Amino acid sequence: MAVLASYLTHTNDGELITHTVVNMAAQPFTVSSNGNVGTIQVELKKVGTPLGTLRFRIYDNAGGASNPPGGTLLGGLDTVTDTSNTSTFSLVSATIASPFALVTATTYWLVVDSTGTNSSSNYWLWGMGDTSIPYTNNYYKPVAGAWTAEVGWNLDFEISSADPAINVSDSVTISESKTITLESFINETESITISESTSIIYVSSISVSDSITVSESQTLSNSQLGNISVSDTVSVADTITLSIPGYFTLSAIRKMQSKENDWPLSMDDQTIL
Repeated sequence: MAVLASYLTHTNDGELITHTVVNMAAQPFTVSSNGNVGTIQVELKKVGTPLGTLRFRIYDNAGGASNPPGGTLLGGLDTVTDTSNTSTFSLVSATIASPFALVTATTYWLVVDSTGTNSSSNYWLWGMGDTSIPYTNNYYKPVAGAWTAEVGWNLDFEISSADPAINVSDSVTISESKTITLESFINETESITISESTSIIYVSSISVSDSITVSESQTLSNSQLGNISVSDTVSVADTITLSIPGYFTLSAIRKMQSKENDWPLSMDDQTIL
């Protein structure tokens, strides 16, 4: 499950939800890769005992900053039932029953509100931060008044993909120059053979229970902390470039540290590099 959009640097109590002053808030965002929304997480804190149910909704940009919920509702959850939230900030999670697609280079709006009655003593706080913000501001809606920008702040949230792993029960052979982009991970029970120049770009992990054979120059890269796990052999006849901020694991020799990279290299069985 890949992360599509995220900001989780909490430095401030954030925006009010279902308060007598402010009753909803919104965060514009873009996604790092195309994907179908499976989970929405929002960092919230209870004050008192808020009534009603929380709603996490994603809209397109048709309403703009002047009215985020005025755009087309793409999907979300109107009855967030995660009860783990307490009087301290924590991530409240909503699993989307009907995943919907988001695409790169497009602005979306995550809007959070509640069906409860506005109160000065029973409400929610949506945490936010002002450190290295990736998105443009956030916005809140006063009970009386227009949507207003909170300049220089982002609300804390994470949106993850529902896209499943790619499961392969036999061997995979790549015989021509290819670029393979994976938004989840490969689960391969036999082997992967790459016989020509191929770039594999993935965001989670590649798991192979037999072997990977690379006979030409290759580049393997990973945009998030993931790993390549191989339980038998990796054979490289030419050159291989690994750009993986996670780790590369084979099954037996433990933690052979690479001198040029700061990820651990663990090997077992036969390994030809």
